[in-house]
Amino acid sequence: MKTEMMGSKRSGVFSKGLVTALLALPLGIVASCAAEPEQTTNDPQALAGDCVLKHPYPWTVGGHHCIEATSTHTQTVANGDTVEMEAVFRRGISGDGFAIVGCVDGQIVKTGTVNGQPLMQTCSQLP
Repeated sequence: MKTEMMGSKRSGVFSKGLVTALLALPLGIVASCAAEPEQTTNDPQALAGDCVLKHPYPWTVGGHHCIEATSTHTQTVANGDTVEMEAVFRRGISGDGFAIVGCVDGQIVKTGTVNGQPLMQTCSQLP
């Protein structure tokens, strides 16, 4: 008795699934080796981010404590910028003075200069 398989053809050693897998392999290798596009922008890019300054800002000079006369909030200061703050004397709470701080590479700095602007802090206790 002879058995006949209807609708099925055998084509040598390679099956349809194996051929499909072999054809997909080179495409995967080519896709994973694709080169990244070059950046062509000439725009300057910052080395570090901005700073976040929390208000009211406190500072101490010569044992005297000052705190900025403002409400509680935060302020974003761009890299290379400075901020000037003023304290108003409140007996027993704070002294009188001002502070200029700057943002350098994502950090608030209190001494030195930022873009030619001298940073400083003054604070005196009034009687």
